[in-house]
Amino acid sequence: MALSVKSRLLTGLFVLGFLGFTNCSSSENCNLVCDEIIDATAERDAENSCQCGESDASFDAGKRIDESAVTRDSSIDSHMLDEASDEIIDTSADRSITDDTVDADGCPATDSSAEDIDEQRKDASTETATEASSTPRQVAGAIQKGPFVRGTSVTLQELDDTLAPTGRTFIFETIDDLGRFNIPSYVTSTYAEIIASGYYYDEIRGELSTNQLMLRTISDLSTSATININILTSLSASRVRALVAQGSTYAEARAQAENEVLQALDFSLSANTAFDQMDVSLAGEANALLLAASISFETLGYLRDPKSPVAVLSQVMATFGNDIASDGIYDDDATASYLRCIVPGEIDPTAIRNNMEAYYQARGVEVTVPDFAEFLVVPESCCRPDTKCCSGDNVQTCDKNGRWQDTSECSGDRPFCKDARCTARCISGANRCGGLAEQTCDASGRWQDTGSCFWGTLDEIEIGGANDFLSEHGLAVDAMGNVLAVWKRNEEVRASWFAPDSGWQAAQTINPIEVDSSGTPSVAVAPSGDATVVWPISGDVLARRYHPGTGWEDVESMQTDGEQQADMARVVYAGDVTIAVFAYRTAGIVTSSRRDPASGWTSEERLNPETIFYGWDNYFPLQIAGNTSGHAMAVWGNYGFHWSDIYACRYTPETGWQEPMLIGNGLDRTGLAVAMDDAGNSVVVWMTTNTESFCPSGACGIWTNRYRIGTGWGVSQRIYDGWSFDDSEDLTFAMDFEGNAFAAWKQIYELDGSFIIRGSRYLAGQHWTEVEDIITGSVSNSAPRIAVDTNGYATLVFQAYPPSLAEIRVSRFTNEIGWQNETARAIPSSGWETMPKLVADSQGIISVIWPEYHTDSGNYWTISALRFGY
Repeated sequence: MALSVKSRLLTGLFVLGFLGFTNCSSSENCNLVCDEIIDATAERDAENSCQCGESDASFDAGKRIDESAVTRDSSIDSHMLDEASDEIIDTSADRSITDDTVDADGCPATDSSAEDIDEQRKDASTETATEASSTPRQVAGAIQKGPFVRGTSVTLQELDDTLAPTGRTFIFETIDDLGRFNIPSYVTSTYAEIIASGYYYDEIRGELSTNQLMLRTISDLSTSATININILTSLSASRVRALVAQGSTYAEARAQAENEVLQALDFSLSANTAFDQMDVSLAGEANALLLAASISFETLGYLRDPKSPVAVLSQVMATFGNDIASDGIYDDDATASYLRCIVPGEIDPTAIRNNMEAYYQARGVEVTVPDFAEFLVVPESCCRPDTKCCSGDNVQTCDKNGRWQDTSECSGDRPFCKDARCTARCISGANRCGGLAEQTCDASGRWQDTGSCFWGTLDEIEIGGANDFLSEHGLAVDAMGNVLAVWKRNEEVRASWFAPDSGWQAAQTINPIEVDSSGTPSVAVAPSGDATVVWPISGDVLARRYHPGTGWEDVESMQTDGEQQADMARVVYAGDVTIAVFAYRTAGIVTSSRRDPASGWTSEERLNPETIFYGWDNYFPLQIAGNTSGHAMAVWGNYGFHWSDIYACRYTPETGWQEPMLIGNGLDRTGLAVAMDDAGNSVVVWMTTNTESFCPSGACGIWTNRYRIGTGWGVSQRIYDGWSFDDSEDLTFAMDFEGNAFAAWKQIYELDGSFIIRGSRYLAGQHWTEVEDIITGSVSNSAPRIAVDTNGYATLVFQAYPPSLAEIRVSRFTNEIGWQNETARAIPSSGWETMPKLVADSQGIISVIWPEYHTDSGNYWTISALRFGY
């Protein structure tokens, strides 16, 4: 009674386990056993018995399979088993036949040659097999993802002209670590399906794969002496079989299937090269394409699951093959787009080339790695995830797979799309800076690009004397583009206004000249042009207000009791109310006072209860943000030995100051920032320690928490998992009117040890983007500062340290392009430029100030300024 192949294998395992080959004589072994094992309950046919010594094992003598073929049936593809192959011959390392030969009954004989054995195998084909060619094929090849290792299991299944199995199947192995194999000489079919399963060299990691991968090909053995197995042959195999089933010849099916695979991958070749003729270790366009495809699919596996990339690779390949089989079209647009648009940017061609050359050279083979990088160029149709653009008057957002998706249609009071934002009608003839372009409002109320924005000329607002030290500066801007800058000159608090029509005014002292110990000034300017400057002194905090038309008013005391020393003061405008917050570190107190236009400054109000101690360390920070709706958010660090909890307290016109909330922990020194949008939603960002021994367990990195109107504070989350730096100038944060936020910080660059600027963006109501390198280079960069104008354009300035003198550099952000990493020198320099600060006005014009120490014509300090506009 004949059994199916799968049943024969299972039954064979049972019978072999029962017989165990132990009945054969000790001097002779039956190395060949029968492929078709009769049912154990069937009557034994003495004519078909294999007599070995005194044993009597009943097999079908005409069909044989060795033990290794049975025990390794997992390497035989399920499709192959389902096709019910009638003959399986294992030739792995010649284990099915030793140097001894076998007689007609399959028992050892001493007078048969290897050629006789081949003849016996050929004669073993059954009546169910199709008529094969009488000429054996002399074919060799290689299995490549990277090269498969020695001993990889290879299964060859002979096929007829319809690509149906003939019933003859052979199992053998690769002969070296380059994936090479030789097809047994007694294979006579024209067509064959070859399947390999094993470990391979991972060119990305430069080591062997962690799991086995299965590859296959359906090939015409008569067309070439070389048949290779690779990812492309695997992707096209099912489509070839489907086309032949529909009536195509094999040659027609192969050509069409391979063309459809290339189209699905967005690849093209100048000449028609069969997939099974490609070789990643040889030069040439076709070989370069194969290597690019192989690396791209494996990179996709790493990106989706770094722990199990081979499993993902297998899954994606199987899905691709099944998808394309029916109609030649790959319907998974998301994966196709990810392969074209995202994966190439994650590949390091130089590292892969070096890894491949080293692997082959270690095995005594010199290779020419093909120039595969040309196939990894990202198509122009791709976009960078989380960027935006205009499509007509629709805003489109680039999704995670690099495709544009419609996200909103501009209408209502913002009917036009410009620079990836819905914009209101503008006043005809108005100008602004949009990104790097000057824009002019046309007669229809639309912004049109008309020129370029550029850096103006350098202004020295103040030039200090030989013994003066100029530092601790800040600036703010009103709705009309008037900018107020403040700084310290020794113990004086100095100020200067910039007006668009007249430039910078002469600097003046705004604190009483008899005060000899002033702290760092803080400045805020309301949209109307009203301004307030506050600064701590011994036993008090002072404020001075500026009113357009009347100028500076008298200095005011903030009504402290005079018993405690305020270490820090911060001021913002919240609607038409001025809010100041103060830190008394030695007493562990955070307080606030606010000024109503009609009633003046209120008495101080403590924000942190006595149970929440502010801290003794002079580095712990205090920050506040406000908006035009009258809301404010104050944040501070609660004292810890080397780190601090972060508390936040919210102010509204209706409720005043609310109870402080613990929103996170692990704060390191002064790395804390807060921003608020027009609706009152707030985002806080802080950095943890830069020293592993001082970092709370699992807390290192850049962290954030968000306050949403209606739901309150969320759970703190980490933006970046790594060590940053704890200088107060090393973290910057800003938010636009829609609630999109930008964070940037200084970080050690792993590749060369320089200091770079990294950053991430928060997309309003969505998520933080992946951390990106905004500024890199061989020089060290620090002190980043970000400002966002009312049109949503962001500008980053930072301090760079080339080999000679420090300088100020800039990068601009637009939704369409992202950070424009020009890092061009923004200003001429004759000294050390330090700690830049900037503001952006409603027209997109940027004002930057910084202290500069001049060494070219004497040692002195200046407060310098530069504007970016049209």
